[in-house]
Amino acid sequence: MICDYLSVNKIKIFECPFRYYLQYYWQISKERGRALNVGTLAHQVFETIIRKSAEYVDKEKRVINNLDQLLIDVFKRSDYYKDAKLTEAMIKDDPIYQECKTIVTKYIASPGCTLFYDVLIENGKPCIEKRFDVIAGARCEVHGAIDIIFKLDNETLLVNDYKTSKTIQKFDEIMEDIQLKTYYWAAHKMFPQYPNVFVQIDFVRLLKPRIVTFGDINMIEKELVVYYNKIKNCTLRNAHRKPGWYCNAFCIGGENCYRLYDSVRRAGFLKQSMDLDF
Repeated sequence: MICDYLSVNKIKIFECPFRYYLQYYWQISKERGRALNVGTLAHQVFETIIRKSAEYVDKEKRVINNLDQLLIDVFKRSDYYKDAKLTEAMIKDDPIYQECKTIVTKYIASPGCTLFYDVLIENGKPCIEKRFDVIAGARCEVHGAIDIIFKLDNETLLVNDYKTSKTIQKFDEIMEDIQLKTYYWAAHKMFPQYPNVFVQIDFVRLLKPRIVTFGDINMIEKELVVYYNKIKNCTLRNAHRKPGWYCNAFCIGGENCYRLYDSVRRAGFLKQSMDLDF
């Protein structure tokens, strides 16, 4: 299977190898839903608040007083309103705008809010949506972007990941989360001068942050290499699951898989002789 580099998104999508084929081989991807739009816009608002707050002395007060205009500016620039000629009143009436504003307002008022912490500065630029391209093992390139990296002191970084999901991961799920482990590993690799790295997962709807650390980065690196090789060695014939298998992350059940499979076969991507075992 084609895999020039590894990313957290690729690993998560490869939970269903057939979905991986659809997205990365045939460029057939899932449509964006409401929850994804809200999450993306909330992330953009948080990023803007952090950038703006660096300009203010009385950070929290200035942000709260200008929150409505800040939200409107973010929404106007976003892909969600791409090419739409909407007035501010129309944007404020949008249910997604209202939901996003509720999430942001409650989070700012919560004791665990990190938006006004000191952001790590690298070469004069704040580490917001900090992109990384780090080598794991001999030749596995790992790409990604960390929401925010805060500097707590001269030896300690806090990697912050904002989540707008309506559920909270259990502790053992957090400790096995490859996305969080990859961010932790990448932060250590990019900034070895900081011996201590913590990861904070902010469930911003529920106002319940979780702070963890993952220990040995060499073990994480080995895990990433295993994922890389597993994806590279997967073939189309063994990519599809058996009937009755359900993937909550992708579809509502087997019927959707059958429909997608038939559509790509009719489009000529598959030869009739390559019928998979449904």
